[in-house]
Amino acid sequence: MKAWDALFSIKEFRFEEVMRAAVLPGLTRTGGVDTELRAANRSIEALATICRLAGKTTKADHPLPMGRLGSDRAFFNLSRLDVPCRSEDDDLAWAPAHQVYFGRDWVGEDSVEGIVEAMAAAGERLDVKFLASPEAFAAYSSAIGVRVDEDEGAEREPDDDEGEVDLEDDTDEALETTVDDRWRNFFAWLGVSRGLRLVHFHDVDDTGTGWTSTKGLGLPGGWAFAALEDAWTDYLEALTGSLEADPRWDSTDHYLYQAHNLDRLDEIAAVAQRAGNDVATEFLNHLVRNWSSYSQHTQAELALVPKGKQPSQRNSPQRAFSEERAPGGPDFWLHRLRNHAVCPTSHGPRRPSQTWRRTDELERRLGRSGRNADAYLPELSQPEGTSPAQLRACLDELQVRGELTPAAFTTDDAGELCVRLSQVYADGVTEQVARRQLRPLYRELFELLAGTNTDATTPLADAPLAARTSTGITFLPAREVLYAAVSGSRERSGVQDRVPLFVLEAEPGANRPLRELFGTPLLESALEWSVQPGEVVLDETQLSTFRQGLTELLPPLLARLSADRADRSRLDKKVLTEFAQQIEPVEALSMSCTFRGEDLGSIPQRAYHVRRTERDEFQGFVVWTGPAWPPVAEDAQALAMALAEALEVNTVETFLSFINANPTMRRQLLDLAGASDKWQEVTEELASGDDESDTSDDGTGEDTNFQSDGESTEADAGARPATPPAAQQAAARVPLHSFEDLLIDGEVIRVSGATPKTSTGGKGTGGGTTTEDAPSGSRGAPRAAQGTDLNELDRLGMRITFAFEQRRFPGRSTAVLPSDQPAPDADVLIVDVSSPSMIKEAVSQSSVVKAVFETLRGQGISDLFPGFDILTINGTEIDRMIELKSSGVDAQVQAMSWNEWKTAGGNVRHRFWLYLVGNLRADLQDAIPFVRAVQDPFGTLASSSSEDVIRKRTVQLRVREFEAADELKLALRATPGAGD
Repeated sequence: MKAWDALFSIKEFRFEEVMRAAVLPGLTRTGGVDTELRAANRSIEALATICRLAGKTTKADHPLPMGRLGSDRAFFNLSRLDVPCRSEDDDLAWAPAHQVYFGRDWVGEDSVEGIVEAMAAAGERLDVKFLASPEAFAAYSSAIGVRVDEDEGAEREPDDDEGEVDLEDDTDEALETTVDDRWRNFFAWLGVSRGLRLVHFHDVDDTGTGWTSTKGLGLPGGWAFAALEDAWTDYLEALTGSLEADPRWDSTDHYLYQAHNLDRLDEIAAVAQRAGNDVATEFLNHLVRNWSSYSQHTQAELALVPKGKQPSQRNSPQRAFSEERAPGGPDFWLHRLRNHAVCPTSHGPRRPSQTWRRTDELERRLGRSGRNADAYLPELSQPEGTSPAQLRACLDELQVRGELTPAAFTTDDAGELCVRLSQVYADGVTEQVARRQLRPLYRELFELLAGTNTDATTPLADAPLAARTSTGITFLPAREVLYAAVSGSRERSGVQDRVPLFVLEAEPGANRPLRELFGTPLLESALEWSVQPGEVVLDETQLSTFRQGLTELLPPLLARLSADRADRSRLDKKVLTEFAQQIEPVEALSMSCTFRGEDLGSIPQRAYHVRRTERDEFQGFVVWTGPAWPPVAEDAQALAMALAEALEVNTVETFLSFINANPTMRRQLLDLAGASDKWQEVTEELASGDDESDTSDDGTGEDTNFQSDGESTEADAGARPATPPAAQQAAARVPLHSFEDLLIDGEVIRVSGATPKTSTGGKGTGGGTTTEDAPSGSRGAPRAAQGTDLNELDRLGMRITFAFEQRRFPGRSTAVLPSDQPAPDADVLIVDVSSPSMIKEAVSQSSVVKAVFETLRGQGISDLFPGFDILTINGTEIDRMIELKSSGVDAQVQAMSWNEWKTAGGNVRHRFWLYLVGNLRADLQDAIPFVRAVQDPFGTLASSSSEDVIRKRTVQLRVREFEAADELKLALRATPGAGD
């Protein structure tokens, strides 16, 4: 060592040369190994000298074991240098640096000691070697070149040259730092680990396992990958899935270039998944605290070598050329973590894909029953005292679940939630608990399952559901439970105490999930009724009078029904017409019922029965005791209940009122319901035999007015009123904000680049006239307050969206098309595609736009009616396809045409965005204008479809039930007189 110390007075030496001569010969694994030299260097004094000699060569964030093919390859074998470790006695034990870990005395809570202690508390030993404490190295501060002032608190005069880089600076000179920092950086460079170390398949302890031995992507031969054949088979799909489309794939041989396993993962995971210990908590905490290191190795890397080439014959060290290297998906250690139950949750350790993060949305949906949301779903027990950014990054890579939304919720989640409900309420369920807790939870469940599709048949048939039985509320497999889809049918059936009935009933959103996912039969169809009617009590003349009375009842009933469910008007008309023509008034009615082949015995008899046969034919009977028409009280009540059964609604009182009323009173009832204007319309349809068949304009007529989605307007559909409406006083104009008065971050917003052509664009939420080229939106309901200038509303929303899009590309040149000026060569194009004329002009102005529309055409999207309003092109690639909805207020529901909805759910749905520009009315003082952008509304927003009176199908989006992907609130420029 004294000879080494003499080197520090000589400038002409290189650290690499000294190591080659005095250290590395004792550390090689091939050729002649100098064991005496290795033993001679097994002292703290020798380590101190090497540490000092290494100087600025050390890089704590680039440990040598990870750099076999890197810039520090010359020093790679130094990671085998023996370092002192703790032992149970006072003597130091020695082990290769790459096998050793820092303890808390070196790195605090980042150390693996927390995991070791949690394993020990669980009865398992994790054999880990910890570096000797800093005190063991304190005496060698001068040997490593760190100056320690006797009075560290003393101030010294500032150096005028402080921080200046001298041309004579020695690159091997020791860094000025604390003793502990110098030692810590040196050992970290050698390979002593803060966190559980990542082990490359060609590890320090492995020979003959380099990347050239991995042709064909079979399981690598390194020690850390041994006996993992099953895990590797599963991993290959994730490793190669994204690369099979690479044009190089078929013409190359595939090698594994970079992949790692996590040291001790199997030992830790085996204990972590047991209940009643803290291993999972400590393990996740450890990952998060050390994520800055782990995040550098989350992607595997492949080498795609042209076939016929032999990389093993390249000059040593054999490296893959840059053009051969390709990312291969998640690294092996990360893939394995995602499939281990290492996430601590309220339900015990779970895999990341089974674990939900703690969010406000989770609590909102499931935390209103008197219990926390984590009582029902496995919610992550989030580490405390860690960096939020590192926590988020770690959870994202592990793929821990985020927001609880219909798009994220799966049938597996639904099954786990159902099981958990049966466990939480295993001690019994009272009617009060069912009403206040279970029913709201089930409603949330079915809302989360909205739109869920599965290839499996009733995958949740065995999931437990709460059902009313003769012994009270209990949990039964879903396939054994019945669901009453119509309110009141449970009571009217008379069998509620004889069959298991789901505690939730008459919830439209539950019908499809219960039928398709849970396999729960509907009460109305699961019961098998045997009916024995008496004779018809009316003669031919009386029966004619009876049917005439029913026929006269149809228009007011249809008008009344349309006020509540216009989307079912066509079906209601069919059902009511069949009812009036085929219901049979009989003298008596006897019924029996069986369920799954078992006779339910004596059941309460009723005075009506209606059903549809297997051939979908109507069959109905009603006990009739009085004159043909008008009916007596008992007959009217039976008829009202029969109508409710046929129409599957629970409005018996409404039907009874119409049956007992004369024409004048019926008109009054319709006035009260706001449906009097429907009576004449329905009467004419019934008289003409109008079947309301769907019609659509093919767009070939010269005088056709187009919408942006290619659907015909009211005039085209022939729904113009026969006589012009009576003249009415014009509504007061609703003021809108001026575009020039809107601010972003205190600055007036501008649309830069070429001047865009005037366009309305987008679909507002209020009614009004439109020009031939201007989109008109959905017409099933008013689009905005009466008096709103819809063209101006749409134009304002479009200009705000242009500015929003340009704001997303800071520092990039942008252009809006079509333009009154020649389009410049811009990095980003923002194209108005809200009408055919705009599309044609934009295509004529830009070859890029033309090429993009050719691509869209290949996806089945129309050239003239693409189903969105704005197309943003980044370079030559589609960035966003934007459907714009402009509103004077913060609308809760927005309508999308069927054409728009089809585009939103098509092959390019990940590029489809719904932009909501709202609060544009100037007379709403506290309403702040905003832009909200939602990606993939098809998979994100709850929706329902409807058809308006002119047969245009629309989709109603509950746009308040999401978290905006992007949101920008605008300010208003102060104007003279504001606030007066």
